[in-house]
Amino acid sequence: LETNAFSITFWVNFNGTHGTSSVYVKIPKFILYEKKIDFLSPITKADETLANDEYRSLNYLSSHWDQSFGVGCVKPLGFIKEYNAIITERIQGDFFFERYRQSDLSNRYKEKEHDPVVLGMFNFGKSLRAFHSQTEVISKFKAEEVFSKLNLYINFLKNCDISYQYFDNLLHTISKYKDFECSALIVNNFKGIDVRQIFINQDNALLIIDPGKISRGYSEVDLARFIVTCRILYWGTFAIFFKTSPNRSYEEMFLSGYYDSNRPPT
Repeated sequence: LETNAFSITFWVNFNGTHGTSSVYVKIPKFILYEKKIDFLSPITKADETLANDEYRSLNYLSSHWDQSFGVGCVKPLGFIKEYNAIITERIQGDFFFERYRQSDLSNRYKEKEHDPVVLGMFNFGKSLRAFHSQTEVISKFKAEEVFSKLNLYINFLKNCDISYQYFDNLLHTISKYKDFECSALIVNNFKGIDVRQIFINQDNALLIIDPGKISRGYSEVDLARFIVTCRILYWGTFAIFFKTSPNRSYEEMFLSGYYDSNRPPT
């Protein structure tokens, strides 16, 4: 079994007269604060919500995600309600974020014209734009509507032993924009948009393995979420002690693909 804060996973191989096939089993579960992981512990309502949201999103992406840009999504095969288990095809490949780190540390994006990571970032931007365009509705963004949420986060973080001065400066800065308004697009976006939730296979195609919950929101929400996960690429590694952060050219290539799909990567 493999476990993380929100799931228990494993794979199963089937051997038969027609060869071998593999499936991947994921059991969404809130185990972030559990001292002991019990595979047979009761399924909670929160666990069920996690699983239902993810399975609906996988099914939605499988029929609405444009795969013509070299980016696809894992294929859902079934859902076993009794065990809260999502069954998907098993992906053979590498975590994209690991290839991303290798590329960034070796500076291959400067030496190799067609670095799979650079192309992947560009193509993922194009794919995400195509996905958003299917459901976009013109709306208006009002900064005052998100200020209450920002204040909620700030008040929470103030209790996490972080300097008050930092938050005071932050509040002073954003308060200048409380009356800001502009035209914006509302789209279907997904909470699990994360560079750590993407695989890259031997053909250098990308595959989304966990889209999270799909909901309605501003298109920039997905862009911001994805870029943040790119900027914390080295968290959990020794490189963070040297204040290492990825070169911004990668996220620029992602945004280039999103906003201008006709621009070839360089």
